[in-house]
Amino acid sequence: MFLLSNRRCSVRRARKDLTVRIEALEDRSLMSVLFPGNPVTVAPPQQFAAVGTTNVATAISSFRTAIGGVDNGATASPQVGGSRTINWDAVTTDGTDFGGGANTTVIAANTVGIPQDRFQTRGVFFETIYAVSSDGFVTVNPNVTGLFPAFSPSNTFAMFNDHTIDLSFVTAGANGTTPAPAATRGFGAVFLNSETANTSSIQYFDGDRLLATVFVPAGTAGQAEFAGALFASPLVTRVSLTLGTDTLFSFDGKTFTSGGKDDPAGGHNLVATDDFVYAEPQSLANLPTVVPGPQGTNDATALITSNVGAAFSGTVATFSSSNPTDIAKNFFAVINWGDGHLTNGLVTSNGQGGFDVSGRNTFISAGSFPVTVNVSQFAAPQVITLLNTAKLSKVTSQVSLTSSSSSGFSGQPITFTAKVTNPAGSVAPTGNVTFFDGATPLGLVPLDSTGTAKFTTSLTPGTHSITATYNGDTTSSTSTSTAISLVVSPDVTSFVSVVLGAKRRRRGGIIQRITITNRGNNAIGGPIFLVLDNLSSNVRLANSAGTTTNVAPLGSPFVRVSDGPLGAGSSVTVDLVFNVRRGRIGVNYRVLSGISQP
Repeated sequence: MFLLSNRRCSVRRARKDLTVRIEALEDRSLMSVLFPGNPVTVAPPQQFAAVGTTNVATAISSFRTAIGGVDNGATASPQVGGSRTINWDAVTTDGTDFGGGANTTVIAANTVGIPQDRFQTRGVFFETIYAVSSDGFVTVNPNVTGLFPAFSPSNTFAMFNDHTIDLSFVTAGANGTTPAPAATRGFGAVFLNSETANTSSIQYFDGDRLLATVFVPAGTAGQAEFAGALFASPLVTRVSLTLGTDTLFSFDGKTFTSGGKDDPAGGHNLVATDDFVYAEPQSLANLPTVVPGPQGTNDATALITSNVGAAFSGTVATFSSSNPTDIAKNFFAVINWGDGHLTNGLVTSNGQGGFDVSGRNTFISAGSFPVTVNVSQFAAPQVITLLNTAKLSKVTSQVSLTSSSSSGFSGQPITFTAKVTNPAGSVAPTGNVTFFDGATPLGLVPLDSTGTAKFTTSLTPGTHSITATYNGDTTSSTSTSTAISLVVSPDVTSFVSVVLGAKRRRRGGIIQRITITNRGNNAIGGPIFLVLDNLSSNVRLANSAGTTTNVAPLGSPFVRVSDGPLGAGSSVTVDLVFNVRRGRIGVNYRVLSGISQP
């Protein structure tokens, strides 16, 4: 990933290590002033307004329809599209809300102050403590009896000590977590008892930049009013609501003091609020970067993806000029890519009232690089410096693993082949691959020029889960293959010859010497056992070490031939002592290795 994010800018003289052609203007008043980004052009928002309960309900419905999507409720995670609502009815006003204690400020009976993050789960973070009332604030100001009937029963919302409400938008998340700044397309609110025109309002801000002011329509005493605005894109990071002209009540942390009376004719209008409705806040990290400056910007740089080791070509900075007659050829740009490369930038008009600076560079390693773009005018000494950050993520590698056999025998060599690949167009992977048996490392093998690593080993009897992990390099990420399940058998009979010697009688028994020879090309690991399967029922192996309990068929007598290992071409002998009651000796011989108990 290649991400350019314009964070700040400064206007200064040209750097000594950059050669910039400068020609003085005779008339200094004609010199252009350069700013970061494009001139701000925000289309006027769509406005919504209504007076009276029925009309307000209709306006809210229209506002939601214009936003689109569903009501995301109280889902405590960011959603794609849709809207949110706060109607305050979830707040208990008896002091137990939000865990009670220090989390809820009890102002008076039926009135509490809620913490800043009370509705962080819905993407709102308040500037300070605001008040929720279940009796229309009558307890804290008896003068407002009947003026604030709840639009959606039964709670209403207002400020104390002044008559403004300020809130910021954040991505919906758990209360108590660090708020993540966000922006919304639009916001609307229900006001109660807004009787004086052009006093109650909602101001919409992008950071500190005022985007629009919407005044609440005037109604009659006790009526509900609605005001809202919807922009074409998520621009609004915070809103400020002005509630009438006067303070509803005051509170010093211990005692409340009632405000004055509602007297619109005398210039005193007391106002409260109810439902808030707004578009789902979107994370600023997913929106175009906003750069400070007299003209500001909504899209200072482009979001670009690129692979490490592949040539990047694209826009790295955007600027504008105070002189509307300036054209691209009036400017000269130099790009310092932060990795030791310095190139000229191409300046072009971007059709948004500003100019783009583009360039080409190949980053050979992952990480963050400070990208500095110096833009100057051929005919003036001013230089504007735009600072960005190039973030190069490692290429995502993949490992495939194959084996020379899907099963094996004790002592038999098995070759594992790991192939590491990177996406098409990126650099080839280098470095090492570690082969694992479960969590146990088997070996470390360097990649060859084709991205291949091979490892040959023999495994102990049992079931093995083999994986290959590529350890990565400066351009490629680490990755691990899918596991290969491999069953290794202790039965090595097919790799040996079993030669039976002559039988001889001694003390009522029969002794027979058995010679076992390794016919394979690799050593057979010890210990080595000779198992006598299907031994005649009239015969007993007098020097048996036990019977098989782990390797079928169970119950066959066995002898321990050698502690091993048995090298290729080597032999080992063992004498078997049989007690025979009558008849001949019938038996099938099997050789096992690498286990502690057959």
